[in-house]
Amino acid sequence: MGWKRPLTDQYLELAQEATDKHVRATGLQAVSLIDQRMPVDKGTARGNTHISVGRASYSYDPDARGTGDTSALSDLQPWPVVFINNATPYMEVIEFGSENRAPQLVFTTAFQLISKS
Repeated sequence: MGWKRPLTDQYLELAQEATDKHVRATGLQAVSLIDQRMPVDKGTARGNTHISVGRASYSYDPDARGTGDTSALSDLQPWPVVFINNATPYMEVIEFGSENRAPQLVFTTAFQLISKS
């Protein structure tokens, strides 16, 4: 009686599967929370919320609309680092406010809610 494969291989495979599942769920939850809190005029800021794996995406498309692209979460490499960011020129004003606008804390609130769950 014994293992067909070394136990370490089985453990690593199970750990990787559990990590991938958790990363996907957390990333999708973050995008959902960000979308819920994002103020919408034309949808440009919402459409420029990017999820990327391995390095941040600083692309900006002034014609982007709707929900950010979550396809980066579909094929994860082992032990991924996931970035969620928005390069919209006025995103800092949306997030932190200005002398004429109250802060929305879109990303801040989403990350705080996720860290508590």
